[in-house]
Amino acid sequence: MTSLSVSEPQYPALPPINGEHLLNVYTHKSLRMVDGSGDNERYAVLGEKVFEAEITYYIFTRHPTYDRKEIEAARLELLSASNYVKWANHYKLREKLRYNQSAFDEIHSHEGAREIFHAHVGGVYSQENGPMTVNCWVYNLVVPPDERKDATGGSLQHQQPPPPTPHVTTLPLHLPKTHTAYLPRFNEMAMKRRLDVQWRAEQGGLQHSPRWNIGCIVNGKLCGNGSATTKQLAKEEAAKQAFQSLGFQLPGY
Repeated sequence: MTSLSVSEPQYPALPPINGEHLLNVYTHKSLRMVDGSGDNERYAVLGEKVFEAEITYYIFTRHPTYDRKEIEAARLELLSASNYVKWANHYKLREKLRYNQSAFDEIHSHEGAREIFHAHVGGVYSQENGPMTVNCWVYNLVVPPDERKDATGGSLQHQQPPPPTPHVTTLPLHLPKTHTAYLPRFNEMAMKRRLDVQWRAEQGGLQHSPRWNIGCIVNGKLCGNGSATTKQLAKEEAAKQAFQSLGFQLPGY
């Protein structure tokens, strides 16, 4: 069976979590009764199921001849304790965590790395466009670089499970003339990182009221999807989603 190891140079940027979820994601259960805030156990449960599903689907599509035992073996290899430790250390997740010193040994164990990684996944998944962001991030986390470009239009692209609704957008309200233009910034970052970017455009709606749907495909993976009354606005929204899915940061943040 082919090895599915993950090497550190392939790691994509860590998707950010907004303020609504950030405090809970990075609060350990040891502080639950201390300051009255929530903790990350709920996010870790969600993130575990989401991450395992993404990994399983990746193996399922990459190896169409694998039987059940081979899928399980490959899944366990990717979800090994050593990989969780590598991921947690690379992204410095435990350094961000608030906890009581009595929990130090637990947090710095293999299980602690697994827990905080899953909590971050759950936090990202809980946000707007979270399922697409997680899918794009996990894809770039585990897929070897030499396979990514070949996947454009292939079996690794799949529709996200509910609840994401990427075609529903309030783009005209969020993109006034003074709003940050994500498209040129996204193109600049993609060029610097030598990412393979393709755009998929579809026009629908009525003749007098057209609707454009634009998909932003990065290294063969759908990372952004925009819908608007003009092609440019839809492309801007797709670029914004891809920018956030890939963990890019605006200057000054």
